Parts: sequence; C-alpha cells; structure tokens
Amino acid sequence: MQLYAENGELIRTVNTDYRGNFNTIFSSSDQLLLRERLMITAKKVAKKESLPAYINVLPISGKTEQPTVPNEINGADYLISGQSEPYSVIRIKNIDGTLLWKFYASETGGISDGLPTTKGLREILVTADAFGKEESEPIKVKILDSKTTEAPKISSDVYNVNPIFTGTTVPGAQLIVHSLNGQEGYMFRTDGTFHIQSNDIYQPGDEFEIYAIARGQWQSESLIVKLLPSSVTKTKTPTVVTAAVYENGGMLTAQSDPYSIIFLKDKFGMVIDSEWSSFDGKANFSLTRENAQFNKEIFVSSLQKGLYESESVSVPIIPINDVTPKPTVVDTVYSYKGTFSVDTIPFAIVVAMDDKGNILDQRGADAQGKANMFIQRRILERISRFTVFAEGYGYEPSELVTVEVIPGWG
Repeated sequence: MQLYAENGELIRTVNTDYRGNFNTIFSSSDQLLLRERLMITAKKVAKKESLPAYINVLPISGKTEQPTVPNEINGADYLISGQSEPYSVIRIKNIDGTLLWKFYASETGGISDGLPTTKGLREILVTADAFGKEESEPIKVKILDSKTTEAPKISSDVYNVNPIFTGTTVPGAQLIVHSLNGQEGYMFRTDGTFHIQSNDIYQPGDEFEIYAIARGQWQSESLIVKLLPSSVTKTKTPTVVTAAVYENGGMLTAQSDPYSIIFLKDKFGMVIDSEWSSFDGKANFSLTRENAQFNKEIFVSSLQKGLYESESVSVPIIPINDVTPKPTVVDTVYSYKGTFSVDTIPFAIVVAMDDKGNILDQRGADAQGKANMFIQRRILERISRFTVFAEGYGYEPSELVTVEVIPGWG
C-alpha cells in the first residue's frame, strides 16, 4: 500500500499482512496539518498500481485528557503504568520539559512501559497525545528514592579450571555473573544462596564480575572475583557403590570426595546428570529410559573445587531380559474417591491409563514395591474402568490390569 499527498508526493509505503490488512501510525512530524486529504493505492507484484482511494485529514479539535498515572513511583522499578486514551502517545519529560522517553498506549488505553532510567531524577512530567487532539496538560510524578541492593558475597576461593562460585545474596534477587575476559555469563533468581559452575577452563588471574538486583532496589555494587590457579592434581576417581542401570533406566550410587560434583556422562562426554556429593562423599542417581536406552555404558567422574576433573569409571548398561510381573491393585476404586495402592516389584514405575491411552497417573513404587496412586474425581465420574501396568528397571512393561470404577464413595 502506498500513501501519497494530493500533489503525488509519496509519504509512506506499507505492506499488508497475509489477510490483506494493514495499519500505520502517523505522528506530528508527518505534518498532516498541511494536507487536506491523502491518496492511497495498492500495488501487487507483476500488476499495475490500483486507482487511488482518498482519505480526508480531519482537523485537530480539543485537548487530550490527562493520563491516569500514580503520583509517585519507585525509582529503581523503571516502570510507569496507568490509563489513557487508546493509542495515545505517552511522553515522559524532565521537569524542565525536555523529552526523556515516549511510547504508545494500548488499544484499550492501557499504559505500561519501562523508563530508560530514573536515577538522579526527583520528578518527571507525563503527558498524553491522542489522535486528533492536542497534547494533554502534564501530570507531575514524584520519583521515590530506592535502596541499593546489598552486594553478593562469595564464600570460598574460585579457581581457573571449571570455576565454581558459591555464596549468598539477597533472597529473591536476580544474580548476574559474567566473565570480564570472555563472553560467558549467567543470570537467574536465587533463594539467597547460589552455587554456579562453569564448564570452561580460564587463565589464572582472569576476572568475573558478580552483582545482584533485588526488586524495587538499585543494582548492587559489583564484586570482582579473580580466579586462582588450580592444582594440577586431579580429583579422586569416584567409586561406584551400587549400580543397577538397565536399558530402561535404573539407580546408581557413587562416592568421591565430600562436597564434590559427581557427573554421569555418555560416550561423547555429554553430561547426562550431575549431583553434589554429601558430607560422606556419596551421591545418588535415578536414571530414566531416555538417559540409558541409547548407551551401552555410562561414565562416572567427579570434580573437586580447585582440582581437575577425575578419571572416569565406566558402568555397563544391562540389557532388558524379562517382563515385569503383573501388578496387583490392592484397593477398590470408587468414582468419588480416587486414591488406591498398587503392589509391584521395588522401584517400578506404575502407570494408570484410560481406554484411549491417556495417562491418568504415574508413580514410582517404593523399596517394598508399593505405589500410592491418585486419579481425579472428575475423571473417574466419566469412566467406568481404566488399566494399570508396571515397568521395573531391567524389565519389559507388565501385562495390563483392568480396574473397574465403582460408583459412589464406597
């Protein structure tokens, strides 16, 4: 679509969407006041331009109503919200009238936008400028002073090989960690503690910047962490205490130095899972079918802070060679009471399904082979029966057991 002044001067070209609709917004800089009407034509690839249609330019009449905004805002939130006329231009100005920022109200007139900065400002002016009207009178908004977030603290030394950052910050704050010597960085919210590990190797003396931002507060001072040289010593090779890992998943316990990271990796060195070892050096893993089915073996290694990663220990994946015994549904299932228990082999996965194959519930059995199941009442009221099967580690799925749903409470 092409918009022209009546003298043939091209003002703007606008593309339509896939339905053939288009929209465009004019501002005061387009000087529509100098024109009485616009011409608009359509032009399609390999076709001639259409005959023009005409749009009258209406004169400005009246003033825009003042926008509804808070009398004061928190400076560190950078956010101003409120209500104005639909699609009006919202202007944020310094107290001397200098324009700081502008944006558009929504189609319902809603105002919500982040300001580029409020630091150093004590007051701002907010105006609205609706189509066909003059700019509103300004509203004065007070900028409240905000606290500065307390700087995060690092609780232990950080080394250049797979550096680990451990420490504390303000609960709920957003923590930012990034390298001053490279591109790596992290950003996440914390509960007041953080434990971040990089999988890269840096040079001794490389620096990381760490800072925090709590809601409604200014960014904290930056904490600069200089990486110490790691020992050339490798972490102690972990010991696999127990392992029963099959093609459809399994369980594994490994032991290394206390509070080290223990990794499970595939043959390509990709991390399948990782856990921090406890005070006795042990870490427990529960592997899913997705973790195990494409591997013939997995590799266990560990990493202690300030040391290189240990040698790997391989754990073979055991083929499936039997079928899970048929599970037993212990309780009668009533339509108004969706709890029941199932007996199967230890640690098996128990699944309840409807006749279309939709999973109604899925639970893991405990060490005694008991799984406590629950199906929502609204589902049980719609069905007369469902099926249950179990799948144990190292076993194929069991036969299906049909369970009748009895009406009422029981």
